[in-house]
Amino acid sequence: MSLSTLIPGKVRQWLASFALLCVVGAMGALVFRPLDHALMDQLLWLYAGEQQPDPEILLIDIDDFSLGRMGAQVGRWPWPRAVHAEVLESMVAYQPRLVVFDILFSEVDVYAAGDSDRYFSEVLARNKNVLLPILQQNPTPGDPGYPIQAFPSTVGFIRTLHAKPDARAHLLLPFAVPPQHWRLGTINFVADNDGIGREYDVHRDIDGWRLLSMPAKVATLLGKPIPKSPRIVLNWRGREVIPFRRISYVDLYTLINKQAAGDAIAINKLQTLLAGRLVVIGSSASGLYDFRPTPIASQHPAVAILTTAIDNLKNGNDLRPMHWFFPAACSGSMLLMAWLLFTGSAGNYPRALLVTGSAMLTISLALLMVSYWLLGQRWLLPAGTVLGTGWAGYIALAMQTGAREYLARRRMLSIFSRFLDPKVVGRLMDAGELAPAALNKSCTLTVLFSDIRGFTTLAERHTAERVVMLLNRYFEMQVDIIFRHGGTLDKFIGDAVMAFWGAPGNDPQQAEHAIRAALDMRDALQQFRAELGEEGELFDMGVGIHTGPAVVGMIGSQMHYDYTVIGDTVNLASRIEGLTKGLAPILVSDDTRRACSDIFDFHDMGRHVVKGRHADIHLFEPRRRS
Repeated sequence: MSLSTLIPGKVRQWLASFALLCVVGAMGALVFRPLDHALMDQLLWLYAGEQQPDPEILLIDIDDFSLGRMGAQVGRWPWPRAVHAEVLESMVAYQPRLVVFDILFSEVDVYAAGDSDRYFSEVLARNKNVLLPILQQNPTPGDPGYPIQAFPSTVGFIRTLHAKPDARAHLLLPFAVPPQHWRLGTINFVADNDGIGREYDVHRDIDGWRLLSMPAKVATLLGKPIPKSPRIVLNWRGREVIPFRRISYVDLYTLINKQAAGDAIAINKLQTLLAGRLVVIGSSASGLYDFRPTPIASQHPAVAILTTAIDNLKNGNDLRPMHWFFPAACSGSMLLMAWLLFTGSAGNYPRALLVTGSAMLTISLALLMVSYWLLGQRWLLPAGTVLGTGWAGYIALAMQTGAREYLARRRMLSIFSRFLDPKVVGRLMDAGELAPAALNKSCTLTVLFSDIRGFTTLAERHTAERVVMLLNRYFEMQVDIIFRHGGTLDKFIGDAVMAFWGAPGNDPQQAEHAIRAALDMRDALQQFRAELGEEGELFDMGVGIHTGPAVVGMIGSQMHYDYTVIGDTVNLASRIEGLTKGLAPILVSDDTRRACSDIFDFHDMGRHVVKGRHADIHLFEPRRRS
């Protein structure tokens, strides 16, 4: 026994749709990751505009203005370490909470014969609240790195249970400063596959050895808890590339020089500026090329990214990605919604598209609003994956259902074009009147039978090929008239034609249309007889029409079936056609006459007895009104 026998066709279609959505859902998390990033970047950019940076953080910016102004005083970049030492020594007198450098001091200052580095180291030795940056570098071929256990303890490696004793690391360290004065944190840029930075390290794991990032080191020194996860998702503060309170390095340098000369105003400004602050010193100068792409800007100063991470960990406002099951549940819900709406609108493809598309759009907008609201709760919902998966499921369902509808439409068009004008078939299909449930029904119909008179005598005088050609020519003319008047061709019975009106599409004027078709068929007969010449004098026809209740539908076997009418109305129309000999070319029943008595003139042809009926029937000949 085959699967098609065990499972009904409708159930098979639903199962196929559901299986398709399962495939789409399984691929969603992988395929729509770029959409996830793009959508969340836009939401984060919008949300950042409403956020305020930590007022305690101060950025001392080595900007283009500083490079230009200080060049005349201390020379070109990089400046002597003595400059930073002088600035740092003056700053710490105003008791900032922490000072964080975003400047790598990896090389000795050879131009100052060591005095400059020595001065800088002495200042660091007296101040334990100054942090210096380091970078983890990628290993190079043939260079496995330096053994981690051989690094000075001041590097800050934290040994975990999974630490490998022989682990090695490549680090760019502040060699300009003696190791005993190191207080370090990493400042590596973390980029996603598309090159955009959305996260920042909490720690870096090197074969089980942990190295805290600069933001994590700051948070630890401030007594703030740090996440256990290796990275955080950055919660941007403002849409400007540097939203934090800042002062140009040259302006700070000028104030320090003034306060050294006893300027009271400069002293007050420095006190207000630095006391209790968390100070970050870094560069936004375009000439130093320290920029990275982020959701906020394609050229975002690295120091601003670092400062954002410090703000996030200091205030505990970093974003928390939702666990995989929540977006998966949302995606599954959208897929299920699409499936239910489509299957609920089965049989009406345009309605399924409209209803499902409208519902999906509403859900999508609601989900975006929820995602934006969740940002305020520090939750990051990957809406791109959810929306992408949902809409991919909708498109997949639309294409699958559309293909099924197209094939069904072609099949119905192929079947009903035998019975109806193809244009009428298209309209009925669009209206849903050719759906299986609408085809089989009991209704009032007007049935027409047309038979040829004298064809037997004509056939005896010609070859079979000639007879078939004449018959086809005649039927072509008559069928064209039936279709033109909206009739349904039922069948050819030898040299007779059966047609009906009122199905599959409803036709309130069915009796009128049938009579007009019969009158036009009589006119076409005259043209056909003229084409035959003398032989046409033997050629004639009779038409019988009756209106009444009947059953119409697709009737037959699986091998062959037709759209046909059964019932007493059919038999009576056939009997009426048989009475046309000697009476009139066209006869209609009283039921048909009453349905359109105000449109045609009817000549009373009396009452007649027909075979198979006890009561006689009243017949009329229809005529056009002049």
